[in-house]
Amino acid sequence: MSLQNILTTAKILPQFCFTAEQWKNESNDVLNSFFTLYKWSDKKLIVRSSAVCEDSAFQSYAGYYDSILNVVGVKKLESAIESVYQSFENYTPNDEIFIQPMLENVDISGVAFTKDPSNNTPYYVLNYSLSSSTDAITAGTSNENVSYISKQFDGLDKDSWQFKLCSLCKELEKIYGLDALDIEFAVDKNKHLYLFQVRPLIIKSLDNFCDQEHFKNIKNARSDYKQIHKATPLFKWRTLCFRHYA
Repeated sequence: MSLQNILTTAKILPQFCFTAEQWKNESNDVLNSFFTLYKWSDKKLIVRSSAVCEDSAFQSYAGYYDSILNVVGVKKLESAIESVYQSFENYTPNDEIFIQPMLENVDISGVAFTKDPSNNTPYYVLNYSLSSSTDAITAGTSNENVSYISKQFDGLDKDSWQFKLCSLCKELEKIYGLDALDIEFAVDKNKHLYLFQVRPLIIKSLDNFCDQEHFKNIKNARSDYKQIHKATPLFKWRTLCFRHYA
């Protein structure tokens, strides 16, 4: 599904897309079309895969195929495309390769999950790096920061990149009709949010949580804690807890 003219909460970089079959049989035509049609073809580029199995709801191939960054010039682009093409091994007719300009002035980049992949609980899990590299997280070279944010995210500053990212997560959940997604993103130094890729998130946990029941239980626990804390001075409360667990 093309999100170029649909998405309202993030920007999408322009792209040139073609099939693995086209590259195999018409590589010269593919290159000529790209350099003829797109003004950004002389910029730094990234070449990515878009294999059918990457979007499967049953098995994840995220990061399985090659992505080549910082590609400049015809020869290097041809080599990068060939590398991605070869990484398909046994490709299907619908497997695609696409080219985009590299995002400049990156401030934050990473991956967002719309459910906790370890236990299926209803949180937005933001795994991000405060570096200029767009693949610091996806390439496994960094795992600097992880935030867990309630899907209600009421307390976030609406001007923060976290609020913008959670809003993107919510919009993508609505577009795809799925509540478990794997989203690659970046934020530039002008605080603009960019979506790179989105695919179903494969969760192997057998636990099946009801989101509303989960939030209800948390709300009740918070209310109970406030009532106990109000009724019992902090020192006595800590003493009671210590005695209880001792």
